[in-house]
Amino acid sequence: MIGQEKRDKWKKILPELLAVILCLVLMGAGVSRKEGYHMDELLSFELANARYNPWIVPTQPEGRLAKFVNEEIEGDSAGETLENLKNTVTDVLRNRGNSKLLSYKADVYEEPVWITNRQFQDYVTVGQKDAFDYLSVYFNVKDDNHPPVHFMLLHAMSSVFRGTLSPWLGCSINLVCLGITLWLLLRLGRQLADVFSLEGKGRQLGILAVLLYGMSTGALATVL
Repeated sequence: MIGQEKRDKWKKILPELLAVILCLVLMGAGVSRKEGYHMDELLSFELANARYNPWIVPTQPEGRLAKFVNEEIEGDSAGETLENLKNTVTDVLRNRGNSKLLSYKADVYEEPVWITNRQFQDYVTVGQKDAFDYLSVYFNVKDDNHPPVHFMLLHAMSSVFRGTLSPWLGCSINLVCLGITLWLLLRLGRQLADVFSLEGKGRQLGILAVLLYGMSTGALATVL
């Protein structure tokens, strides 16, 4: 009896599941054919993965905070690094604006310097040294007009696939969000059926909504 109930339940949800899978496969095919990056996409990788250095420019390739972390925080051992971090926090609490951290200056050159391909690759990707450094992500986006959650998710993906720059890193997050959206559309179909007294039509309405949106150019543009 229980086995029959499970089979009946799967028969009911199978069309919904297939509709969602179809849309996700179609969007995934679009991601696989994506070429190049919009400037804002590169900026997302920069803010997510550049270690305490959100903006790289030819006259200042290393930011003020990045320079401070490299020269004043990082030590030869974990213990030395923690000691330097403790001293920095103590200095900031005591001296505020006059602390070494807040008065630290970046190297700014009068003439632009050449930024190599390797430097820029390191700038938009994650290496062994800066994986899962969410404090860096926070400092990079604290003055940006976007909240940090997406950048932290992108940094997490980049930390798993270190040294990689790929559309899949960002688009995989979008595919997950699309899957949640499609699930909500299925739920919405059932609620609309109740509102308009369309008994037994809720699943069909949800599937229709999923296919109309999930296979649209609007969904594809959102994912890409």
